[in-house]
Amino acid sequence: MTSTDRAFIAALQKANATAPALGGPHFAAPATPPAAKSIAAKPIATKQAAPLSQHLARRRTPALAPAAPTSAPAANGPFAAALEVETLSWPAVAQQLAHAGREGLVELLSTLAHRKPEAAPQVAIVGAKPSVGATTLLLALARVVGSVGGSTAILDLTADGAASQLGVRRGAQPRAASIDDLAIHSREDQLSVIALGSSATTTSVADACARLAASHELVLIDAGGPHSAASLRDSGVQTLLADTTPFDERAIAAAQAELAALDIAGVVETFAPFA
Repeated sequence: MTSTDRAFIAALQKANATAPALGGPHFAAPATPPAAKSIAAKPIATKQAAPLSQHLARRRTPALAPAAPTSAPAANGPFAAALEVETLSWPAVAQQLAHAGREGLVELLSTLAHRKPEAAPQVAIVGAKPSVGATTLLLALARVVGSVGGSTAILDLTADGAASQLGVRRGAQPRAASIDDLAIHSREDQLSVIALGSSATTTSVADACARLAASHELVLIDAGGPHSAASLRDSGVQTLLADTTPFDERAIAAAQAELAALDIAGVVETFAPFA
């Protein structure tokens, strides 16, 4: 583990001890900047009797529930990953972030689920600039959902993001390959991973998001930087900007301008210090 990773975890543990309630538009994982303004969405309290997976699942309409599996799924049939494995190899920093920042991450997930309660949350994580911990944040969110039995799909639109950190590589595929053909599903983690790469088109991303949302409680998109705006334009996803503390207001403003056509849910403070 690098010194940057250790500092990231230490800062999260320290912040978690005195973290206030999650707000916005600058979300924090796990704390909120003092000057943050409220958004028109209240965090949903999560209790032991109603775990996070139930909070996410109850927001899916009956029409979005997955159908019974078939032997040969069609493009519009139930999702079925081409390859299933027992478990995936998680980066240590993502596991420790999921543990140290669990309370703030649960509130963040609940807030996102409440913003669009008619469907499974589809959330793109975008770094305001490189090396701010956006991929680590995404993996920690998936880890938290999996820890309570919820199912997550990760759609990786980068060359070396979440999929590669989990050991999933984008192999050569025929042009007509479906999302199912590209997917690897981990039974233990309740996680499906699809590496589309940076060449993904607007249509392929929108189709993939819709298909994955029909069979998972959460869809996370590792979008890389703000340049991803073009491929996310028609997907209808919520977008979270990630930046380190203190926020780089100039970088955030530039990213928001580039992502203006998208639904920006807020900014997450990652506490990842510069090396």
